[in-house]
Amino acid sequence: MGSTLAMAPDLLKGNQMVASVFEVLDRKAEVIGDSGEELARVEGMIELSGVQFSFPSRPNELIFVGFDLVVCAGQSMALVGRSGSGKSLVLALVLRFYDPTAGNVMIDGEFLFDEFHCSCYF
Repeated sequence: MGSTLAMAPDLLKGNQMVASVFEVLDRKAEVIGDSGEELARVEGMIELSGVQFSFPSRPNELIFVGFDLVVCAGQSMALVGRSGSGKSLVLALVLRFYDPTAGNVMIDGEFLFDEFHCSCYF
């Protein structure tokens, strides 16, 4: 009985972790579905223009405000900054794991997300 009671904190932690996993699985994605054109050839120029973004779980906490970035095709680059500054988020926006709340994300001049037309292409 004593050994079982000693495991109680671990069982509670496990229960909380399972609940958080189910919360993530049950969350409805806010990314607009792809119904755009397929690009025949991709050179690889990436452009973020005037991007504003906040995570759905923290809408009042802006990560990007007017963020601009141009990466030319074939160019190597590095993003550096403190934890939580948005380094991984740049890739997540290009891969459309998230859509920006404002601004444009483009590959080779084609909009992945266009704030003015709410169009998705790729």
